[in-house]
Amino acid sequence: MEISDSSIIVRASWHKGNDLIFTSGFAGIQCCAMALANILRDSILSPQYWSTNMLNLNMITGDQIYSNIRFQTERNLAAYSIENDPYLLVRNFKVIKDDLVTFGKRFRITFDEESSIYGSLNDKLNEVKPWKHPSSRFGRSVHGT
Repeated sequence: MEISDSSIIVRASWHKGNDLIFTSGFAGIQCCAMALANILRDSILSPQYWSTNMLNLNMITGDQIYSNIRFQTERNLAAYSIENDPYLLVRNFKVIKDDLVTFGKRFRITFDEESSIYGSLNDKLNEVKPWKHPSSRFGRSVHGT
């Protein structure tokens, strides 16, 4: 489904900085983990079937993933530190990549070490539809069981 084909746009009931909803103490800085939660959900159910409640749950799950990554990083001295910059980098996912349980499934995530993934929503070069072509998912794969 292309953006122009949509008759509705699903949005969450709040933003990531809402500290009344995200009581972990990390409201506003867990965007990368929330993106991961949405990627994981996409591996279960295509976004065209998402609802506001599902997007809300994805955000809450992303906040929980962020908290888990911080906890695992503090316990693992070899993990890439988060202390100087609270925003996650792709390499911070190493502490959860082999054993991530969420949405009632166990995931193993693989990713490219290159964290410079960028682009433009208006870029005509981005014609590949990732939900139709899993190989186009920026060098990462998600496996759920």
